[in-house]
Amino acid sequence: MICPKCGTENGSRNVCSKCGNFLNNKVTQRVTDPAMIKQMKSDRRKAITKGCLSSTLLTVVVLIVGTIILVLLTYLFVNYIFPDDTLPSDSSVTTQTLSSSETTVSASADSTDGTSADSGITTLP
Repeated sequence: MICPKCGTENGSRNVCSKCGNFLNNKVTQRVTDPAMIKQMKSDRRKAITKGCLSSTLLTVVVLIVGTIILVLLTYLFVNYIFPDDTLPSDSSVTTQTLSSSETTVSASADSTDGTSADSGITTLP
């Protein structure tokens, strides 16, 4: 290629070896037609809107799928990993609490009849 600035032959190079001018410099023309500018702005606006909507939709889908997976895992853990027979039920906890309170009541009833009940607890004055 011949450099348009200095006229040096450069072969297949893209930059002139003598002056450093770019040889394949394509000059882009500025669009001045108002209708073309309006069309380019409209196309750009549509592309941005499409990108935003698609990313928002993808985010919503990921959140819904994640929620479904968490609910399923919770269900599986509650029903199969920790079945009801391994966890203490509310009635057994209540029964244990009642039996311990009955023991306390019977010990205090023994001490009210005038005799001292030896519970092994020493009280400090």
